[in-house]
Amino acid sequence: MTIKFIKYFTYSFCILFVVSKSALAEIATKPPIETSIPSGFEDLSGPQITGADIYYGGQLIGVSEITVFPKYIEFNDPIAVFNLLPVTLDSERLKELLQQPQNKNTHRICHNLSQPDCGYLTPEDFAVIYDNDNYRLDVYFSPDLLPHQEAISDPYLPASSSKFSLVQNLGATWSGTKSEGIDNSYRATFNGTTIAGYGEGALRSDWHFSDEQGTQISSLHWAKDFRGKIYSAGLFQPQGNFGYFTPSQTIFGVEFRNSDHTRTDISHQQGALIEVNMPVRGRVEIYRENRLIHSELLSAGNKLLDTSNLPSGAYDIEIRTFDESGRPLTSFSEFFAKDFYLPAPGEWHWSLLAGMPTKSNSYSDLPNYYNEGLLQAYLGRRVSENIALFSAISATENQQLLELGTRWIGAQLELSPNVLIGSKGQHGYRIDARLRTPLFTLNASTADTNKEDSYDFSEYALLRNGLSYRSVGIQSQFYGGSLAFRYSKRNRTNIFYADTSSLENITRSNRKLATLSYQRTILKKNNWFGDITFSYNEADSEKYSSIDFQLRHQTNQWQHLANVRREFGDNPSNDPRRFSLDSKWNDRELWAAEVEQALGVESTKNGYYLESRSRLSGHQGFIHSSISLSDENNNRTTNYLGSFSTNLITAGKQFAWGGERSLESAIIVDIDGSKDKDFEVLVNNSRRGYAKGGKKSVINLPPFRSYDITLRPLDDGFYEYKEKSQFVTLYPGNVTEANYIIQPLYVIMGRLTSFGNGIPDTLVTIDSHRVTTDRFGVFQLEIPIDINGYSNLEVKWLNCSIDVQVEDSGENWINLGTLQQSDAYCLPPFKVSKK
Repeated sequence: MTIKFIKYFTYSFCILFVVSKSALAEIATKPPIETSIPSGFEDLSGPQITGADIYYGGQLIGVSEITVFPKYIEFNDPIAVFNLLPVTLDSERLKELLQQPQNKNTHRICHNLSQPDCGYLTPEDFAVIYDNDNYRLDVYFSPDLLPHQEAISDPYLPASSSKFSLVQNLGATWSGTKSEGIDNSYRATFNGTTIAGYGEGALRSDWHFSDEQGTQISSLHWAKDFRGKIYSAGLFQPQGNFGYFTPSQTIFGVEFRNSDHTRTDISHQQGALIEVNMPVRGRVEIYRENRLIHSELLSAGNKLLDTSNLPSGAYDIEIRTFDESGRPLTSFSEFFAKDFYLPAPGEWHWSLLAGMPTKSNSYSDLPNYYNEGLLQAYLGRRVSENIALFSAISATENQQLLELGTRWIGAQLELSPNVLIGSKGQHGYRIDARLRTPLFTLNASTADTNKEDSYDFSEYALLRNGLSYRSVGIQSQFYGGSLAFRYSKRNRTNIFYADTSSLENITRSNRKLATLSYQRTILKKNNWFGDITFSYNEADSEKYSSIDFQLRHQTNQWQHLANVRREFGDNPSNDPRRFSLDSKWNDRELWAAEVEQALGVESTKNGYYLESRSRLSGHQGFIHSSISLSDENNNRTTNYLGSFSTNLITAGKQFAWGGERSLESAIIVDIDGSKDKDFEVLVNNSRRGYAKGGKKSVINLPPFRSYDITLRPLDDGFYEYKEKSQFVTLYPGNVTEANYIIQPLYVIMGRLTSFGNGIPDTLVTIDSHRVTTDRFGVFQLEIPIDINGYSNLEVKWLNCSIDVQVEDSGENWINLGTLQQSDAYCLPPFKVSKK
């Protein structure tokens, strides 16, 4: 069988080989097949006019008529296409390009997700990808043709949400001592801030009354801060930057400067600009040392990235871009620098000030002033990604000072040198530096200035004090702990002002401080934490060391801190052993108000120390008080201190009193209904106080911000109100209103019966609210009422009604019990006439 099969297979193969060879020879002798267009289809090879969907950045922007050729396309109406495309930097060039034939680039069409290098182009000027099957035309631009688009569309706060309003902050501070060894002392100051605001401008006054100085007005001026510029006029404390060395004295005058208060992009502007070109819509990722630190979604075009959340410092970053499906587009590296002291790229920092400086230690209602003018100016600008230059000038009639400085921030080293030159021989310098390495961080600072050789008390001195100091600080991680060294040396010459120009009252003090410390956490388990600290200290000729052990325990409302300290030193008056225990309790949303109470005790070799600290932030204001009792070497001393603050607020016809904080703007929350119920006020989804039903409540907020205001009930139960969100923008002195109508919902239940049987499927009405009984006659419904205003409830069904006295009720429910139809007042049933 096998032999027959082999013979048959060999015979068949020989026949197939002969036939194939003769067939190939025959084909080789024939002329080649023609590939020309078949007869009747000649029109398909010519130009085709069709409509195409125009896409930019993956988004449809319009439809245009085009002419399609085998290898390129042409726009039939280039001007119409130009009007569809985004704004470019060279409109004439783009119009010229649209009039030219464009390569179809069909080889760049994406057919599947795994296909690389498709779906986009990076042309020298302008290009397209045409998909003939879908009549789709994607357009792409060179980055040079597109303007950059800001990461933050509007860098300024919107206009104020308030018209005329008045904010009156009132507060007081007191401090006193009662001792057996020395005379008793007591000091108190009552202070207030009055701000009358209208829109973005405000008239402000800060005033004080103290037992020593009487009544004083420290500021009285008008100011307007809007869209990055501030204007001030009157008596005020200058806020501009006028250098490191010159004092900032309260003046009678005017100030004009740029302002960051009304900027919404400050954290973004502190960093160097990072721009990417996105040929299509997609995402960008930023990496630092192969660690993702930022990502965002972007549309097509030249985009400036939002660097608000990038960490400060100077370092190399890698930027990667991807299209919507995740295919990589580009990857490149840049050096990035972000620093608080560097001005925003491309912007000037500037300040102008003119006026008459006031005299210190003035006891009059308004401070006295020097009878000479003061002019100050400041200018700063970033000249590169990580370098900025600064200059400041101060001048009076008889003297002038010039300060020059720079700020350089590198990947490991930051450097800020400043120099000072004066017209009366003053000179000085200051250098601040920071070095970061993988092993340690070094901070160093040095400064030297000389004082004015002669001083006339009647003149305002731009530089009165000579100063010389050095400081060095080193921090490092060492064996699981933190090792730190600090050293400072200061030599200052102070002039004590008198009624003469004599320089006899001069004191000089030299002070050297050095500290070497090591801290390590030795316990960290559940809610227990333990630290131990070793330190060595030198203060001039005194030397001492210490060992501290600190144990902390934290629960939901309690925080406990125990500290054991052992000192070794040359001063025998110091207690070598100390033990202290401190416990603090916080209500943690137990109550609407914020309540905190702390108790502390310390035991030493020579005595003891007791302290109590209380803090209450409530509906009407804030109060803090502390009292301590110490007994050292049989000398008992009692110290007491405290402060309080509240606010009087008005906006139009609205008036309110209270507020947990003393801030320069506020909202008045007016709740109609829900008397004495507490509601938490959420500002940008965070608690900022609470409001009471049936009253006007003050919520103090910092100015120069926009807020989203919402309410949330604090009490148990259900409420009927419109959950609305109110968006406001506040400037100093602004007060806006938030009005709510809120009624508590009570669950009312009962049962209808007739001769002991439930009345099923019957419509029951209570206070215009309706519900149908079940098959047992039981009903239940929610009604928004204030139970304090109801002693009886009228229940109606069919042609019957009954007044039920509210007796069995809870916090948010009312049980009407069983209602007998025989006890109700029922009208005769209606009879329908047959006619």
